[in-house]
Amino acid sequence: MIDLHSHILYGLDDGAKNEADTLAMLQQAAEEGIHTIVATPHYIHGAIATTPVNLSRRLFNVKNIAKQHGIPITLLTGSEITLDEYTADALIQELALPLNGSRYVLVELPFTSIPPDTAAILARLISDGWTPIIAHPERNAQVLENPAVIDPFLQLGCLLQLNAASVTGHNGREAQDVAKDLLTTRRAHFIASDAHSPRSRPPKLAGARRQTAQWLGETETARLFDTNPEAVLADEPLDVPQPLPRKQQPRGVISRILQHIAFY
Repeated sequence: MIDLHSHILYGLDDGAKNEADTLAMLQQAAEEGIHTIVATPHYIHGAIATTPVNLSRRLFNVKNIAKQHGIPITLLTGSEITLDEYTADALIQELALPLNGSRYVLVELPFTSIPPDTAAILARLISDGWTPIIAHPERNAQVLENPAVIDPFLQLGCLLQLNAASVTGHNGREAQDVAKDLLTTRRAHFIASDAHSPRSRPPKLAGARRQTAQWLGETETARLFDTNPEAVLADEPLDVPQPLPRKQQPRGVISRILQHIAFY
């Protein structure tokens, strides 16, 4: 499998803290059946700005760690870019990086809201020739309340990446419900680990693959874990299916309370 979203490079952001963390994550990933990882440290304008030079040096170090320990994983570069008015310029100036030098860029929404200028920023990226992949929308508060709020971004041409821990339920019942909605209505295009640590947020995909296969079957699951990520790394266009109509499900406070009562 290919993991398009990972904070496996130690000491660059809130991901792996040291070489030991990175080594443990590499070993875990290999055990999961992951053969390629795109390292995507955060790029946050004014806060976390890993330079391409620092990223390249750290990637070289980590490749050596993998080689020394006989871990058969290919490591590639990218960024997880906090989406704001600076994103387009950061890409032009090569301060933030696309995935493996492709047209695909991994962007992150705030967890608490969707800012009103989000559609305009995404449209600018698309007009500049990028294809935005929105990271873990199922963790955004507005999407949790109403998954349909993400639809205008899909209509613009954006793609969606879900976190494996959301698919398996490790990020909570609500995130799993939204992940299932986005998957079963053909609105999601990738599942990645978003790994930050060998302990609390490890690089695991196998469980999410099994769960996805239960919901969608093996053919569609292979698209999410294999075919689509391969297209990104090769900088090729994706065959994106038309979204299916979704059943209207209220996701207000009362409905979430009722869900939790039913769950427990």
